Amino acid sequence: MGKTSRKVEKSSRKIKRKEKLLRKIKKLKRKIESSSSSSPDSDSSLTNSGSGTSDLSSIEDEIPMEQNAIEEAVTSRGYEQANNNIPIEFVNILGGDPLNIPQGPEIHPHISARWMEIIKKGLGKEDRKQILEKYPLVKNCEALEAPILNREIDICMPDAIKKQDNFLSKLQLQLGYTLSSLAKPLNEMFTRPTEETNQHLEGLVNTGALLCDLHYAMSTHRRFALAPHINPSIKKVIEETPFDKFLFGEKLPDKIKENKEMTRVAAELKIGQPTAKRSPSGPYLNSKRPIFKHRKKEGGRRWKPERRFRDLHRKGTDMKKTKHRHY
Repeated sequence: MGKTSRKVEKSSRKIKRKEKLLRKIKKLKRKIESSSSSSPDSDSSLTNSGSGTSDLSSIEDEIPMEQNAIEEAVTSRGYEQANNNIPIEFVNILGGDPLNIPQGPEIHPHISARWMEIIKKGLGKEDRKQILEKYPLVKNCEALEAPILNREIDICMPDAIKKQDNFLSKLQLQLGYTLSSLAKPLNEMFTRPTEETNQHLEGLVNTGALLCDLHYAMSTHRRFALAPHINPSIKKVIEETPFDKFLFGEKLPDKIKENKEMTRVAAELKIGQPTAKRSPSGPYLNSKRPIFKHRKKEGGRRWKPERRFRDLHRKGTDMKKTKHRHY
């Protein structure tokens, strides 16, 4: 109900604006007609440039479009106008400006255009292969390669999870080649420092650090995706192992054996808790007899136990007498 009411309000506002514009147009028509009747020159000027009514009809079509354009401009620039009207001391109370996003310097349009095209559509298979072949992995940094999935984990994983991990490992390997391409200019600047290279050295170092952190994040994500399919008893041991050539560490089998041995020893050392005695299933012999409330008959009278037992006693004596008579 709220959405429909808002739509109705918006449509009513638009209709009111159009009505105001039409009123203004009618006033202009009247002024033009009065001026044309008073001066013949104005008639000739109107006829030469086209009929007055056609000009006005074109004005009618253009004014709503101009009004919409004005509204869009007001909404897009409303934030700036509000900031200009309000003193800066009051604006600072609200905190940082969410629209004031820091931006770096502009790059050459050719570079920007190519990067945007690759981000939107990606590299072709052959182009990617050619670039990777130019920058082989660094010799003394084995961690640039994507960690291999341990055989013990690979055996117990479903096929869909294996395919997903294989895809992530390929992306991680491409990230390693990216670091290798950055390593060559970085190494040259570091070994041959000059005033010009020192200005750009910090930027390259920071870029390498961010890419290395991304490499680590991908390894962590691969472990996280495989964790639900691993036995919970050894999950903690697996999470604590550091990354190396393998995703879960090269000494994973030894870690699992050590964990099992520790749990066995801990179970032997643990003191057994005494079991609580069970209570008998039936009622206690010394328990009191339950008290029954007096029930009412259909007539509304209360049931009297004394009278009932007295009647039963009488019936029993009568039966004994009859049996004695038969004998």
